[in-house]
Amino acid sequence: DGPMPTIVEETSPDATVKQVVKELNQQLLNQEQETD
Repeated sequence: DGPMPTIVEETSPDATVKQVVKELNQQLLNQEQETD
């Protein structure tokens, strides 16, 4: 049992990239909400 089953299921690097992009987008949204 790996700590990240999603990456185990999708061994393609694209899955990791999507995860990173998703986190970055979430941070940007949080920053925009804070400044607003």
